[in-house]
Amino acid sequence: MNGCLAINRARVVLPDRVLDDATLEIEHGVISRIQPGSSEPSRDRTENWDAGGRVVGPGFIDPHCHGDGETFLFADPNVAVRTLLGHGTTGVLSTLGYPDMIRHGIGEQLRRCAASLDTTAREVVVGVHLEGPYTNRKYGAGTSRGVIIDPDPAEYETLLRDFPDLIRWWTCAPELAGAGEFIGSAAAAGVVVAAGHSEANLAQLTAAIASGLRVVTHWS
Repeated sequence: MNGCLAINRARVVLPDRVLDDATLEIEHGVISRIQPGSSEPSRDRTENWDAGGRVVGPGFIDPHCHGDGETFLFADPNVAVRTLLGHGTTGVLSTLGYPDMIRHGIGEQLRRCAASLDTTAREVVVGVHLEGPYTNRKYGAGTSRGVIIDPDPAEYETLLRDFPDLIRWWTCAPELAGAGEFIGSAAAAGVVVAAGHSEANLAQLTAAIASGLRVVTHWS
């Protein structure tokens, strides 16, 4: 954004409160001032927008998103991103689930996704969430297709090596054979490792947390 923009009569969401009627000023893409009530812009030649009581706040960050409800991010990220932006999502982890994974082809799927991003999508897609293939086949939709396997060191070490700036979140079932080693390797590479599609018990979860498990995507 070039120049200055003043948004008046906005309901502004702040970290600690909501201002029901406020003015927000932006200079060259950076918020420079927020004050209660409508006011005259602090600089000449400022463009003015009347929010009419609409909410102005930080964009949503979605770490688990397959698409926009009609288009998968791994099918056409540029279309999906524009829909997401229109609904307030400004950062997303493009999620590839086990039903759509290709055995021995996940790396190529990641390459195609990254290469297909246009300028806008590169700003919004901040990485990839791999939801599988190391999940429990008993839990989740579409488990009869795609790839569901125990952690494969040759596979995951290659993916972690080849896509260090793309893979940001990886969901697995901690009860699987070899899951502890996988969790440790992914966590050491800076990936957020999550439990999901799992029936891990307390002891297995405790061990996984010790290895680097940080969050839960969803259980079933």
